[in-house]
Amino acid sequence: AEGGQYLSNHAAGGWSTQNLGVPIFSGSYGTLPEGVPWQLFSGDLSRGLLLSGRHCRSTTASDCPVANPPLAGTDAPAGYQNYYLHTSAGFEALLGSGDVANTGIGPADFELTFAGSTADLSHVVLSSCAALTVDSTEVTLGEGCDPAKANLYEWSQATGLSLINATPGAALAAQAGAVSSDGSRVYFSQGTNLFLRDGAQRKQVDADAGGGGSFEAASTDGSVVFFSKANHLWRYEIATDSVTDLTPSGGVEGVLGASADGSYLYYLAAD
Repeated sequence: AEGGQYLSNHAAGGWSTQNLGVPIFSGSYGTLPEGVPWQLFSGDLSRGLLLSGRHCRSTTASDCPVANPPLAGTDAPAGYQNYYLHTSAGFEALLGSGDVANTGIGPADFELTFAGSTADLSHVVLSSCAALTVDSTEVTLGEGCDPAKANLYEWSQATGLSLINATPGAALAAQAGAVSSDGSRVYFSQGTNLFLRDGAQRKQVDADAGGGGSFEAASTDGSVVFFSKANHLWRYEIATDSVTDLTPSGGVEGVLGASADGSYLYYLAAD
C-alpha cells in the first residue's frame, strides 16, 4: 500500500496511536476501492473491515492468485481473496476454509467483493459468482464463473455465510440502507425487480407496482422501503404486505432522505 493507516484513541492518560498495518506483499493493492487494506470502519471505530488484497497483483496470470498468506489465528483458505473483521479480540476471516469447499473455482480465478453492511459491521454482505454455501448456484464461465451471475452472502459471527438470493444474478439494492440494523432483512435487486430477504423468506416487494422498482430508502429495521418507478414514488410495508403509490401524478426526480422509522420522506418533484 502507498500509505499507512493508523488508529488514535483518547483515554484518561492522553492519546495513543496504533499502527493498523498487517504483513503484506507489495503490489497487493491497486486503485480504489482496493487501494488500501482497510476498507471500512464501524461508527465507533471499534471494528474494521480488512481486504486481503487484489484478486491478482497485476494483469498477468503469473501474478495470480493473491499472494498474501492467511492472517494468523484465522481459518482463511490460502490464496483466496478474502475480508477480515477486526475487533478487540483480533481478526476473523469472513471466508473460511469450509466455505470454499462448495465452489469449483480455484484461487487464481476467485473474486470476492464487499457489497454493504450494517453500521456496526456485525453483518456484512459480500458478492461473488462462486458458490460459497451448499444452497448456492455457481454459473461457470471459462476457468472461473460468470460475474453477471453473482450471489449475495450475508456474514455474521453467529452464523457465518448465508445465501441471500435464490438464483444467481443478484445485487445489493444499495451499499447503505439496504440491510436492517440487526441484519435480518436485506433488500436486493434481481434483474429489474426489487426483492426482500426477510429471515428465511424471500419476496418481490415491487410486484404489485408491476416490477421495475429502484430502491431509494428503508427504515432502520427494514420494515418499510421506498422505491421509485417511472417518476413515481412507492412505499412498501411488511406489516400489511402492501404497496402505496405516494405520488399518483408522478413527477418525482429524486429522494432526499427518510426518517429512521420510515414515517417521513423527503423527495424532489418536477414542479
